[in-house]
Formats: sequence, C-alpha cells, structure tokens
Amino acid sequence: MSRAKQIRYIVIHCQAGHGTLQSMQAYWKNTLGWKSPGYNTWIDYDGTPNKLSSYENVTNGVAGFNSQCLHICYRGGVEQTNVNKAKDTRTQAQKDGILKEILLMKEWLFQNGNDLKNVMIVGHYHFSDDKNKNGAIESWERIKNCPSFDAYAEYSYLMEAENPLYHKLKLPKNR
Repeated sequence: MSRAKQIRYIVIHCQAGHGTLQSMQAYWKNTLGWKSPGYNTWIDYDGTPNKLSSYENVTNGVAGFNSQCLHICYRGGVEQTNVNKAKDTRTQAQKDGILKEILLMKEWLFQNGNDLKNVMIVGHYHFSDDKNKNGAIESWERIKNCPSFDAYAEYSYLMEAENPLYHKLKLPKNR
C-alpha cells in the first residue's frame, strides 16, 4: 500500500542556516545519528530542488509526525550575520521552487490514492503547542521559528479547491 494515503501534512522548513546541502547531511548523519534525511526535498538559493528521499520514504522533519508528513526545506531562513535570528530569506527562485515541489507532492498524493481533502500545508512551527488555546501558534509558543514565514497562510489557497472547509481543518497538535 502506498504511503500517500497516510499523508496529512506537507511541511515547509527552513535550514536555519546558510551551509551547503553536504554540510547539513553530514550533521544529520554524524551529529544526530540519523539514517534517513530530514526532508524529502531541499531547495537551494537558485531554486534547484535536491531530492533527498522518495515520497514513499519517511524522513525526519517533525518528530512524532513523520509518517504523516512530506517535507520541503529551503536553504536559509535566518539572517546571514546572525543565525539565531529568524528571517524570511527566500529568493524568488526558492519561492518558485517550493511552489513547484508542493504541486509535485500534491500530484503524487492524488495519483496514489490520497483525495487531498485532509492534507494541509503548514510550517514546522505549526506542530508546537497552542499554550494559550487561542487557535494560533504565537511566536513565544513555537518550538522553533521554522520556516521563518507563515506557510499555512501563504499556501492555503492550494488546498481550498479540494476542500472548501480547509480553514476549518485542525492544525496538528504537538505531542
């Protein structure tokens, strides 16, 4: 059975740095001890998509939710001179690349039996607890400021055609 039917989230991430893909992969393997990559696709500054894993494979993007997710990451997401300060550093080429990858993921999901009605496009921080229960993940509630912009707001229009009640779907609950 295809993993596509289990997918509920297309998750957008930022690298939270400006290092190379090779340095990030070395960090996953040597520091974190991961056998699988953190994302399915990584988008470089020039918009080039780097496929890190088949959509069929589970990757390490959001602990506790990975079997339900496909992951896209873009290079950057923090200030060039202060990697502790989140900043939307996406180039236009990266924005185009992310959009293209979302559309490819949606196509794969649909072709493999997912009707897309319950698939949401969210940022990594949407998996944080809504501590004050106001329905929004405030900056102080976030496990991390990833992807440095509101992916849910930016890409929600891509799901409304499949489900006109898209905005009534529940954001993921953290552990």
